[in-house]
Amino acid sequence: MEARLFVQIQGEGPLSAEAKRLGDGLDGLRLMGLPVRVVDGEEVPKASSPAMLLRVTLTGTTAGETRGRVVAMHSATAGKWQALGKTAFVEGSSADVLDAPGLAKAIEHAVSSQFVSARPVRRTKGSTVLKVENRLPFTLANVMVKAGESSGAPIVTIEGLGIGPARSATASIQAATGAIERVELNGL
Repeated sequence: MEARLFVQIQGEGPLSAEAKRLGDGLDGLRLMGLPVRVVDGEEVPKASSPAMLLRVTLTGTTAGETRGRVVAMHSATAGKWQALGKTAFVEGSSADVLDAPGLAKAIEHAVSSQFVSARPVRRTKGSTVLKVENRLPFTLANVMVKAGESSGAPIVTIEGLGIGPARSATASIQAATGAIERVELNGL
């Protein structure tokens, strides 16, 4: 299958060795439901179909925390990459103990919550209708929403949405509020 999600990972200063280790571990994992293909250095990947590129930079680490930023790009036509936007992330492990699945989860949350939004449009007794807006270049298959604002709020999966790029739709959850936790893309 043609690669649809590319990741470049680098580290500032002393984090370059950790970035290399994490990049090796990311290759082949799934991010937002799509298999990841890691691209080395500043190489611009070649994609013959619509694709997304996440340029991840580890910017700092302290005990119990790794910080970074993600620049998202997409290619609708072969070889022509356009910027989607950028976001930052904080992961709850120092870089030397962070593993690839932990980094993938942090990237997934940062990108999902930056480029997909959910806002209440109508409340009824026991449920809320959310308007889910997709600013990613692929169709949303499933959206995981944190149902509430507390740290222990449950995650509710809204399945089978089929919201295309630059589109929105409504979905109902049994909670007063909802914030995007992560999304799964179907690659279309």
